[in-house]
Amino acid sequence: MKKLSALVAAAAAVVTTAANAAVDTSVTTAITSAQTDALQVVTALTVLGATVWGANYIRRKFFR
Repeated sequence: MKKLSALVAAAAAVVTTAANAAVDTSVTTAITSAQTDALQVVTALTVLGATVWGANYIRRKFFR
């Protein structure tokens, strides 16, 4: 099983390296900015969820 995992990892590394070598720089820039935008969205949703949870916690603790 470990040999199979190592083989799959090596094959993925080779494919990824070959694919990245053929990608234009504008495509790489677009993918990087999309990843950054997705990270900002996830961060905003996490902060929103924590804020809602905190507001509900305070409401339950002090206003009931």
